Amino acid sequence: MKYFGRDNVIREKVLAAEYGLRGFQRAAESMEFSPMGNDDIDKERISGLNIIRNPHENELIKQYLSDRFEKVKNTREMFIDGNSDLKTMIEGSIFLARLDEVYRNRAIQIADEYFLEKTGKTYFSQYKTLSNADMIEQVYSLCLIFESFLHTTRWKKAILGPVFAEYSKKVGGADADLIVDDILIDFKSRNKLSYKGDDFAQVFGYAAMAKKLGMNVNKVAIYYARFGVFASIRLDHPSLRDNFLESYLEKIIDIA
Repeated sequence: MKYFGRDNVIREKVLAAEYGLRGFQRAAESMEFSPMGNDDIDKERISGLNIIRNPHENELIKQYLSDRFEKVKNTREMFIDGNSDLKTMIEGSIFLARLDEVYRNRAIQIADEYFLEKTGKTYFSQYKTLSNADMIEQVYSLCLIFESFLHTTRWKKAILGPVFAEYSKKVGGADADLIVDDILIDFKSRNKLSYKGDDFAQVFGYAAMAKKLGMNVNKVAIYYARFGVFASIRLDHPSLRDNFLESYLEKIIDIA
């Protein structure tokens, strides 16, 4: 956003993380315990579930998450204006991503952010392979690669986290990563640089919904974040048959 400037960016009306914040209690109440095959881990998770379902503790956790959410939003604004460093912004973004998981998957691991800060203990993150500090360093490296890539482009305007009205709802809440000028972009961070058909199937779906709503999208792309590789195709490419997006959208909605 700093690259484009505030006036050239259409921002998300509501962050997906905010839906996760609103849905935390429901996720906690509806989560069913699934044995992990390890008695000690199972006991920890049952203990954690009992804590977050306690009305008093639940209110404390929700207040913590809400306060931190507001703090991260403020940090985001400060970063845009050049008043916060990138690593602080990344730390906040990781927190938002975990709230997003509550919204999309009804995951409750976000509660461990509260437990870790207040008690130094976690209940749901036994299989977590990266510490927050390591994750911040990894994302920081990816951001530097993307920053270098941005300077090779001449993009002027951006739409962050575009959603597609009733079509998003029909397919379970789809939202894309980014639209710049007339290019719809999805980010992939896998460790190996490889093409998967599902990647472009996803962005074609987003593009179909965007075009149906009259949005200016003439190209779709995948940005492979670990490699700084940008793969794109025009929607009028000869390999795509006439009315491809219209028929593709119909199939997506039928399957959903």
